[in-house]
Amino acid sequence: TNSTIKTFTENCLTKAINGCLSLFYTLSELVEPPDVSVTLEYVALVDYAHSNDYTDLSDQLTSLNQTLSREGFEMRKQTSAFTAGDFIGVDLLIATCGMDAYTAAELTAISDWAAVGNKSIILTGRGDFSTYTDVARPNQILASINSNIRVNDDNVYMQGTYNPWYNDLYTIPAAGDTLNLTYGISAFTMYSPASLYFLDDDPVHPVIPADVTAYQTDQTAPEATVIYDDVIDGVHGTQIPLAAVEEIGNLRLLVTGTTFFSDFDYGKTETFDNIDFLENFLHWAVDNRSEFNVPSVDEVGPRIGDIAWDPASPEDTEYVNITATIADPGGVLNATVYYNDGVQDLSQPMIAGASDVFYILIPDVTQGSMTFEIVAFDTAENRATRADYTITWTSPTTTTTTTTTTTTPTTTATTTPTSPTTTPTPPPPPDIPMTVIILAGVIGLGILALAAILLQRR
Repeated sequence: TNSTIKTFTENCLTKAINGCLSLFYTLSELVEPPDVSVTLEYVALVDYAHSNDYTDLSDQLTSLNQTLSREGFEMRKQTSAFTAGDFIGVDLLIATCGMDAYTAAELTAISDWAAVGNKSIILTGRGDFSTYTDVARPNQILASINSNIRVNDDNVYMQGTYNPWYNDLYTIPAAGDTLNLTYGISAFTMYSPASLYFLDDDPVHPVIPADVTAYQTDQTAPEATVIYDDVIDGVHGTQIPLAAVEEIGNLRLLVTGTTFFSDFDYGKTETFDNIDFLENFLHWAVDNRSEFNVPSVDEVGPRIGDIAWDPASPEDTEYVNITATIADPGGVLNATVYYNDGVQDLSQPMIAGASDVFYILIPDVTQGSMTFEIVAFDTAENRATRADYTITWTSPTTTTTTTTTTTTPTTTATTTPTSPTTTPTPPPPPDIPMTVIILAGVIGLGILALAAILLQRR
């Protein structure tokens, strides 16, 4: 019957399960279980004490601990001002862009720790659209450890993304050009990054540039220190550095224009390789200091700024003096203005003046306006370009003076006058002799009339 079959089946299953459990118990008694524990050899100290980006009440750095643990780092949160004691046993400092200033004592504690042993630091900036962070904070730390990297006070945008402040990068330098930091990286995203600039180009190694369509914006004061490209023209954006590394003694440093390892970035791992980039840096951070060293090679072109021309609105036939400030830590080799005069493409070398100012006189052009660009090379033959700028010549302004003459109409007795458009001039007064004659005649007539009246009465 059905009940008999059910009972028989249950008995068979019970015996099978009990047999498996007995076998597992016997094996567990005789065989040592595998060691699945993770040994954390290093310590990462993460700054939560200076109103740092992504460390507010919602704490968007929780996923970071996963990667740190996987790479052998114990994650510690620093929630109070740094002291020398806080850095005991620490191998890696991570500080996202903060708002609250570091004290002199904190900076001393950081720099003293960084100067001894094989230490590493990750610092991030933030585009200046945000009023909750200040790039002066990472720059404080960079200055204290004698780094040549600084975070610019700007906001890098690019064309073709969901919003221009999303920098979704698909052209990534080869791993062989980045100390293997971009190994396995085919796509990288940065949300509202600032650009970087360098006090000395030789010790610094840029590893991730902006997209070719990228351009710098200035959302809040102060102005950016270095302008690479601030024109929305779809070219020259790769001149803008967004991530760079540097070795200062045995210290290995990574600086990026924005935080690239927040929980939001972990949510995009199917599309972007941000976390792989972080892992590559963690490997480099603990690697032998005699391997994969930053080359002392200048890889950044001159800084071209303060582009202007005088007169600003030239008239036809006037020459225009184009000026620009062009500087480079290693020296400027040359600078050239490229333009079209309305007939043909031309170029003229700029003349180096005082205080890094270069200039060139351009004559009037045939078609009234011209577009020009400035190209400069440093002594290591790195190129920089600023484009495009347009000068328009205008025709001279002339003043026309109109003279109007009014003529008084003259009429005679035989002419029928028309209504004049102006009031007629009254006739001149009679001459004095004529007046005397008329007056004498009137008096004479009066005397004769009086005499006649008197004779009649007699």
